[in-house]
Amino acid sequence: MAGTYFNQVANEGEVNGRYTRDYNEYLRWGGPPLDAGGGSAGSEAAPPFNFDWAAAEKAAMDRLAPYYAQKLRDAKGDVELAKKYIEQDYKTGSRYNEEDLSRGEGYRKEDLATNLTEDTRRTQEETRETRGTLNQRGVLLGEQERGQEGPMPTSGYAQDWFIDPLQKRQMARRQAIERTIARQGEVAKTDSTRTGEELSTTRNRGLEEQDIQYPRIQAALVGEQTERAKLQYAPLAYQQALTQYRASNKIPS
Repeated sequence: MAGTYFNQVANEGEVNGRYTRDYNEYLRWGGPPLDAGGGSAGSEAAPPFNFDWAAAEKAAMDRLAPYYAQKLRDAKGDVELAKKYIEQDYKTGSRYNEEDLSRGEGYRKEDLATNLTEDTRRTQEETRETRGTLNQRGVLLGEQERGQEGPMPTSGYAQDWFIDPLQKRQMARRQAIERTIARQGEVAKTDSTRTGEELSTTRNRGLEEQDIQYPRIQAALVGEQTERAKLQYAPLAYQQALTQYRASNKIPS
């Protein structure tokens, strides 16, 4: 039914079925001034429409709070799970690193024992061949002093020119074997230490990233909750209140 009214709060009105949002236009169309009783046809002016936006936004935030609290708990759970995996990877990597070092040390000890055994065999063979050759040449043994008993001594010529140099070469070779194995162990320990440091760095960075990530997620969820409260829920409450106001005061929509 066509009517005549103008609501200053909603800034809208009607004159004989013609809708307007301009009070001056309302007057030009013949609507009575509000102080002269302008309102719905055949009725007194409608009471002012009041809507508390702050209260509506707070109510919307309260309504959304459980949902976003659950999302935040889920996010925290995801962060804690990620940190758990980071710790597991670190422990697994550290264990493998220690096992590799220990296994390598065992292998090096075996290699050292094998190489030293072979070196001992080679040393004995070299000594036997050298002494045999010198003996065939008749220069191996020296003269035994008068009254001395026991094996004949090695001659000074054989000792100085053959036996001593041979023993020095043999000693140097044995030391080289030991140094090589020891150096391998040092390199392995250095590599293991470096690997341990890399594992620790990766762990710490991963945990720091997760610690940084959670406040970001928290801030993003708060922002999303606030935006939905202000731009979705509060405007919806406004429209519902306005519709109820119009119905209560018999104001056409």
